[in-house]
Amino acid sequence: MVDYEKIVKFFLQEYILDENYEVKINKNKENITITVVLDKKDMGKLIGKNGNIITSLRNLINSISNKDKKNVKILVKNN
Repeated sequence: MVDYEKIVKFFLQEYILDENYEVKINKNKENITITVVLDKKDMGKLIGKNGNIITSLRNLINSISNKDKKNVKILVKNN
């Protein structure tokens, strides 16, 4: 099984954000929810223009999760 939390953390660290964020994960049998908690000033970096960056990250995770037949959601919250 793929570790979705590692994939999200990798993209956040390498390409999008600095170190001021927290990633939480909730797992059920078929549903996985990844919550990214960050400061309000970094919210724009993650969301991107017209939501393009977060949409691309969600699409990437969903395409990977289709192989495992899991439903993975990424939520973004303020700190």
